[in-house]
Amino acid sequence: MSRGGGLASLPEPHIPSKRSRRGSGDGGTGALDDPWDWNAWQALLGDITSRPFAQVVADYERFLGIYPTYAKGWKHYAEHAARASSESSREAVHDYTKAQAHQPDDSVKPVTIYERSLVYCKTNVELWKSFLSYLKKHGSRDAILKAFDQALLNCGLEPSSHGIWNDYIGFISKGHGGRGPDDQVTRD
Repeated sequence: MSRGGGLASLPEPHIPSKRSRRGSGDGGTGALDDPWDWNAWQALLGDITSRPFAQVVADYERFLGIYPTYAKGWKHYAEHAARASSESSREAVHDYTKAQAHQPDDSVKPVTIYERSLVYCKTNVELWKSFLSYLKKHGSRDAILKAFDQALLNCGLEPSSHGIWNDYIGFISKGHGGRGPDDQVTRD
């Protein structure tokens, strides 16, 4: 079969001229009327990455409830949560009470979102890279090592996983990975 030969008979996808929304009181990013309209979801996801995180959590949740195996959506959601968390931390320096009032609950913290996403997309290399990058900034050594172990177990044989392997080797060689004297390799 030639490249794309069988695809010529497929109809063109429907691309709506505008997104239809109904108001839901969440900052104007109401849920889409047709939950299966992929193009409308993509347009919405493109818009919400620049909005305040608290205003778009419901849209991310609804989208990922319909398309739970869309790793790129999970990645955007977790990275958006991480940016919001980082901004809250910076606010804490100036106004502790204001930052505390804007802290997300446990279900929308970046680590929780990453953990939820990896249930559905455990072999996605880009999602693991994003999670590992987040943990290197915010996680403990043990959490990072555990995540590396899980990443390599789940997607370490993927051709595009070389970046994870390189990061793992770099992490171990900088002395971060030694788990104890029993893990030391000796040469005779």
